[in-house]
Amino acid sequence: MSEPAPHPPRRERERLRHRQEILDAALRVCATRGVEGVTVEHVAREAEFAVGSIYRHFRSKDELLKELVAVLADRYFQELDALVCGPLPYPEKLQAAVNLLYDRHVESLPLIAALYAAPGPMPAPGTPGAEELRALRQRQWAILDKLLAEGQALGGLAPGNRAPMVLALTGLVTSFARAEGSGLDYGGDPAADVLAIFLSGCSTS
Repeated sequence: MSEPAPHPPRRERERLRHRQEILDAALRVCATRGVEGVTVEHVAREAEFAVGSIYRHFRSKDELLKELVAVLADRYFQELDALVCGPLPYPEKLQAAVNLLYDRHVESLPLIAALYAAPGPMPAPGTPGAEELRALRQRQWAILDKLLAEGQALGGLAPGNRAPMVLALTGLVTSFARAEGSGLDYGGDPAADVLAIFLSGCSTS
């Protein structure tokens, strides 16, 4: 019989709890002020911490925001994977997954762009942050590949290599999300249109 995991010391439990309280406060500031409005001072005020206390947990605003991206991404991947592995009939599951994918991209793109604004919205290979974003893309890819494999098994999606399908779906979602982020309103339903365009090229019908 294995020994139970040792209980973290009280000081470590408090440190982790305070760190989570800061991240939760940063999420609330993002929701109310937008990414551009997030400052260490605002987060400290929202968390009811001294500014110096924030810097004991995060060395800079960028480090805080990068941790925030990781937290949001983990929640998103858990939500998406639960949906993909869930009991919904496939057409409804695919629509729900596209809706979730689109909504999270709209929410997260400004945050990612704020972190990696130069020389573009995403870091170039070999630059700081590139490996972190590559790992995020790989997690999303694996879940979407599982979703599309189910569609192929049921006969709704064309057989063969799924890599172009995953690229097409994520490319459509990102393009529509960036258009919405830029203020474009073409009068349609972006998530529904993403799915319609995707199925026009990938379905068997």
